[in-house]
Amino acid sequence: MMKRWKTVLLLLGFCLFLVSCSGSNSPADVVVAYYNALVAGDASSLSQLSCADWEQQSKLMLDSFTGVKARVDNIVCSELENDGSSAAVNCKGKIIATYGTEDQEIDLSNTTFVLQKQGGEWLVCGQK
Repeated sequence: MMKRWKTVLLLLGFCLFLVSCSGSNSPADVVVAYYNALVAGDASSLSQLSCADWEQQSKLMLDSFTGVKARVDNIVCSELENDGSSAAVNCKGKIIATYGTEDQEIDLSNTTFVLQKQGGEWLVCGQK
């Protein structure tokens, strides 16, 4: 079981690496990477995917998953708005957080992220 989680985390890390190297990510791609970094406990990637003003909030969100096994399930994100410099993204799917032997599902459709393009990259900068 532990080996499976290590494999999943390694694959998530590789996906995040590919996403960060492409340089032409859509706002929806960035939010998918943000959620994957969140459940993987990857503070460095969360920081890279966040505006400076949102970085502290990202750390607080990450802290809420400390000591919990979490995974993203059936995530599909889409842009609600995009004017070229700011965008709003909402996702369907869920985060499944396992506390001991009990699963808790977090519906992703309840959160809409606001992104801004900074330095040619889309960054998560808040929630609506």
